[in-house]
Parts: sequence; structure tokens; C-alpha cells
Amino acid sequence: MAGLFTAIDSHRPIKSDNLGHLLIGEEHLDDGFTEFDAKSPISDRLIEEDSKFEAAIVDQNGYVKGEDPENPQEVVSSAAVRTPEPYNRDAVVDATTEVYDKFIRQYEQETPTEIEFDQDHTSHEEHTDWSYRMTRTVQIGDQRPLDQNLFKERFRIQFFEQTLLMTLVFGPDSITKPSVDEVVDELAAFQHEQYLKE
Repeated sequence: MAGLFTAIDSHRPIKSDNLGHLLIGEEHLDDGFTEFDAKSPISDRLIEEDSKFEAAIVDQNGYVKGEDPENPQEVVSSAAVRTPEPYNRDAVVDATTEVYDKFIRQYEQETPTEIEFDQDHTSHEEHTDWSYRMTRTVQIGDQRPLDQNLFKERFRIQFFEQTLLMTLVFGPDSITKPSVDEVVDELAAFQHEQYLKE
């Protein structure tokens, strides 16, 4: 499935428990989204980096929008991971960066060569974001070539002592609707509020 970091298969089964209140539900989305079976792309690497994730409880979901479910126009996915003991944040960031970089390289190989990827990774006190933007150069007549924004994805992990909250949004990089960044901020804030209510 193009444009979707969480679609990378994991060989490790998901252990889910009562963490559904920390996920993004259908009620937070526009009409037209349908649920899909979200995978956990970083489970194996997290366990390699920090053995506390071997016994982690994981719950996750995902929604797609578009005529072709294999190449959706929009994706929203969320996950909650709870470890029995405090985990190592640096290990999580390192593992996620490695897997995300690998995903971008694979996605670039499947994408027409005129499409360019601009990748970004930023860390803040309570969360880290990974993102990419897809652009292409458009030539209109004799005018200077213009970069046309196509799609953007942002993946955020919020860090708490024994809990990770993950939020992913992929969609058109458009100014006519809330940006991908704005949607991630809004949905991640909801997850944060839910965590604080526990």
C-alpha cells in the first residue's frame, strides 16, 4: 500500500489489550474513511533495541480514503504501546528512524522518477516526528519550473514513562483543507488528553 508507513508487515503478532481509548476512532474523521488492518512496522526493531518491548501490550487501528484501497488518497493510523517497565526513548527513536528510512527508500523505488521525496525528522520534549513530502517539478510554457506539492505524511510518537502513543496521517499536501501537520497535531492532542485521563 503506497504512502503508508504502518502498512509494512511485521512478523511478530500484535498483543492487544484494553488500550482502545488511546486510539483515533472513526468519529474523529471525515466521511469516506474505511477501516483497514494496520500493522506494526517497528515491533521487531523495538524488541531488538530494548527487550522491555517483548512483553509490551499493543493496540492499533487505521483508516483509508480513496477509490483504490491499495493506493489511498488519505490515511489515518494510530497505536498505543505499553511496556511493563520504563523504556529507553533513544532506543525507540533509533529503531523508528532506521525503519522509517528503509520505508522511504522502498517507497521511492516504487514511485515514478519525476517524484521527489523531502524527508524530515524533528524531536521535541514530549514527542518525535518523522515525515516526508512528495513533490514534482512542473513546466508550464516558458515560465520557470515550479515545484508542485503532491502528498505528505507525518508520523508522531509521544513518549510517556511506560507508554508510546503513535499518530500517522498521509494525504494531499493542499492548502484547501487542514494540512497534514494540523491534523496530526489535533489527533495527537486527543490521544494525549485520553492518556492524561487514565
